[in-house]
Amino acid sequence: MTKPSERQKKRYIVFKITATNAFKFRSVKEAFMQSTYRYIGEFGVEKAKIYIIENQYKNNIGILRVTNRSLEEFKKVIDKISEIDKIKAKIDIIGISGILKKARYKFLNKNEVM
Repeated sequence: MTKPSERQKKRYIVFKITATNAFKFRSVKEAFMQSTYRYIGEFGVEKAKIYIIENQYKNNIGILRVTNRSLEEFKKVIDKISEIDKIKAKIDIIGISGILKKARYKFLNKNEVM
C-alpha cells in the first residue's frame, strides 16, 4: 500500500462550453479524450488519470478530475479543443479546486449545483 505522501493529489476543474448547441455528456467526454490522446499521448492520459464526472455535467457546464502533476498540461489540452461533434465550441475553465464540494459551491451558482 502506498503512503499518503506518495499518492497523486486530485484537482477538480470546473469548465463551461460556449457554443450554439447544448452537448450530451458522451460527446463532451469523447472530445476531451480525443484531444488528450492527440496532444499528450497515451502515456500522458494514463499519468493524468482523467475522469469527467457524469452526474456533475449539465447545460454545458461540468467538472472533471485530473492529477495535480498533470494540471498544467491538461489546461493546454483544453485550449486546443475547438469543436465538439463537428460544431465549433470553446471550453473555458471557470475554476480549479482540490475538493469537489468546494469546486461545486465556489465556482457554480447555487442554483446550478447538481
